[in-house]
Amino acid sequence: MSSPPSSRKTQCAEDLQRRILTQDFEPGCYLEEVDLAHAYEISRPPLREVLNQLAGEGYVVLHKNRGAQVAPMANSCRATSPTSGFVAKAARPPSGRVFPAA
Repeated sequence: MSSPPSSRKTQCAEDLQRRILTQDFEPGCYLEEVDLAHAYEISRPPLREVLNQLAGEGYVVLHKNRGAQVAPMANSCRATSPTSGFVAKAARPPSGRVFPAA
């Protein structure tokens, strides 16, 4: 039997976690809720739940009235992804879109 498809919220959480670990989102940058909600085709309340989950796991830091900021990561830091089971080393961010601070 195949497993049921993941919800958009679960896919969003897993993808944001991957993008943070691979430094597609640079440590210290702020994540724009409106842009992320549009990109993942979810509304802002479920996105906030995802960001709260990621904050609890140490991937982002939530600031009252300022949003979510990617947590700092030392160059020698290694992070384990509980959803995929792989270990990723912090690396230079690849070129690509990063949601800058507002």
